[in-house]
Amino acid sequence: MICADRNSTYSDDTDCMSGHLWGDGATAYFLSDISFSEKEPRVIDIMTQGLGHIGHGPEAVYLEPKEKGLQMPFGKDVFMQACTYIAQNTKDILEWNSHSVEDLSYFIGHQANMRIIKNVAKQLEIEDEKILSNIEELGNTGSASAFLVFAQNFGKFRSGDLVCLSVFGGGYSAGACLIQFPTL
Repeated sequence: MICADRNSTYSDDTDCMSGHLWGDGATAYFLSDISFSEKEPRVIDIMTQGLGHIGHGPEAVYLEPKEKGLQMPFGKDVFMQACTYIAQNTKDILEWNSHSVEDLSYFIGHQANMRIIKNVAKQLEIEDEKILSNIEELGNTGSASAFLVFAQNFGKFRSGDLVCLSVFGGGYSAGACLIQFPTL
């Protein structure tokens, strides 16, 4: 799975609504149904949703490279939908796999802004020490954001850890991934 966004090419730092939010990032994560090592983490489940039909979906975030760059005129709608779907998808993927929020070792939300992550954590009652983030240092790195946090913290994960990544993009797409580190 490869995710990449080069948002700085199109962002306008003079745009007081969203110009300062964007960062660049790329990740690659190898997924296989074949286990290469008993020490590697296992992807338990992945779910995705296309949600362009809700809220201000088609108009919420758009790109006009030659004119206005990357714009987010309906940021409040994006925020509300992100908080709703990241929380719901986290609950769903855990429930579908016979887990609860209490079972989580770590939670990685989409790195759009800390307000979304904190809102979701409050809804789900996730303790601060279980939340991993890099938004403060990298900005919103788009589709790469959650797996960048996962990669940056890979050395932190221990035997038996259960990690949930849950995301919502400005294009009104959402998803979650549940990863278990083997008990050695």
